[in-house]
Amino acid sequence: MPVKIIVDVHERQSGIAETLAELGADVEIASLPAGDYAVGADTLVERKRVLDLHAAILKGRLWPQLGKLRAACAFPYLLVEGTDIDRGPSTTTPSAAHAWR
Repeated sequence: MPVKIIVDVHERQSGIAETLAELGADVEIASLPAGDYAVGADTLVERKRVLDLHAAILKGRLWPQLGKLRAACAFPYLLVEGTDIDRGPSTTTPSAAHAWR
C-alpha cells in the first residue's frame, strides 16, 4: 500500500509532489493549516531551503511557524534543504540589516 502524503498548495512549484508520486507515494494537493507535507495521520513536515531558513530567522517568522507546526501534530519535522547551512544568515545586505532592528 502506498504512503499517503498531502502536499500543501504552496509547494506545487517545488516539483517534490511529482517526485514523490514517481516514487510510489499516494500524493494529494490540498491546503494544510501548518507545514508543507502531511505524512500519515499525525506527522507534518515544514520544508525550508537554506536561504529561506535564514530569512525566516532574520524576520522572526521561524519560531512562530515551528510553534504552529508543533501544536498541529504529534510528530513535527523541519526539513532543511541545501548544502550551505553552515554559512549562516548574512547581515550585510540591507534587507537583512533591517530585519535585525
